[in-house]
Amino acid sequence: MRNYTAPFGYKYDMGKIVVDPHDCAVVKYIFELGSQGISLSRIGSLVAEKYSGIVFNKCKVSRILKDTRYLGQGIYERIIEETLFNKVADMQNGSSTKKSGYERAEVLRIKVPVVCPLCHLKMRRLHDTRNKCTERWKCMNPECNCSIDYADDDMIGELRAIVSNLKNLRIECHEDTVRRSIETARLESDIKAKLQSELFDIEQLRGEIIDLASRKYIDITDIGANQQRIADDIKFSDIADNYIEFINNNALSIDIESDRSITIVLKDGTKHRRTSTYGNSVVREREESNTYSSNQKFG
Repeated sequence: MRNYTAPFGYKYDMGKIVVDPHDCAVVKYIFELGSQGISLSRIGSLVAEKYSGIVFNKCKVSRILKDTRYLGQGIYERIIEETLFNKVADMQNGSSTKKSGYERAEVLRIKVPVVCPLCHLKMRRLHDTRNKCTERWKCMNPECNCSIDYADDDMIGELRAIVSNLKNLRIECHEDTVRRSIETARLESDIKAKLQSELFDIEQLRGEIIDLASRKYIDITDIGANQQRIADDIKFSDIADNYIEFINNNALSIDIESDRSITIVLKDGTKHRRTSTYGNSVVREREESNTYSSNQKFG
């Protein structure tokens, strides 16, 4: 039986404090989740799912994430590396300085449809303080009426984790897509230069403008062009901090499953989701049929 005078993750053995292998694994799991920006309450739920018999509320999770003894102070053997501990501390400190409505405001900034797992139509967010979970997503289809409890901070944590991990993906773009993008940019630059100089042939310029509009339309509807824009955003933008902007610019939908897992469907037809809460892996799948059009799916 565990001696509760030792911090969680340690135990007494012959009068000496040593690492408890089982509880040590739990502590490491908590820090990994914390480093992904997942909320304290959600971390507690995930721990309970992975390790039966261990129930932590958010206060207990917070105490573990702030306990410097896990760094190996004094009689305590190191469990957590300092870089990971500091990363979690920075994220927690950043969260604590935000106002209570921050996560709610972040959710409201999402412009792409959140999709029902049953009928695949659009859902809307409802806020009701009378419920234990004050936020839920309800399908707008009256014949479906699906409803899923999903706290704002949990959803934001999931979205941030998925988008942040896109930095680890290598996206290859077709050469013809890159070439078309360069030609479009060059044509647009030429048109701007002619307009500024005021020395141009009006008929020739009209033809170039029509050509530019046609090229941009092709770029918008072309999967390869969308893939190029997504790759550029991932490479050159800070998508970890600007994940909402990335989603609004590059996603077709946010799909919520019945188990509350989330999939982000991008405009290049790929789907990204967390396949495990430990290690934050992301799956990349291509929707060959490209069925996520506004008329077909969202009504």
